[in-house]
Amino acid sequence: MKGTEEDLGLIPLTLAEILNFTSNNPDIDAQLKVSYIEIYNENVNDLLSSNKKNLLIRDFKENGSKSIIIPDLTETLVSSAKEAYDLFNKGEE
Repeated sequence: MKGTEEDLGLIPLTLAEILNFTSNNPDIDAQLKVSYIEIYNENVNDLLSSNKKNLLIRDFKENGSKSIIIPDLTETLVSSAKEAYDLFNKGEE
């Protein structure tokens, strides 16, 4: 998923592609927020905040659409692939 510095993996390539696409298309008004979670043994942990462990997952319905939310999850607004990749590396620590 991460890859190496010479051969980037799926996550960094996807982040770069999304940010390049949105920044090169003036008709698109978008913001990208990055979160990074670990789900292990039915526990949800926020990898961007060391004190947010075993978070709860909630059902969320809006306009007839159903999704899930994790209320206390860290979300960070990024404007470049480097910012997003730096957060990814922080979560890996």
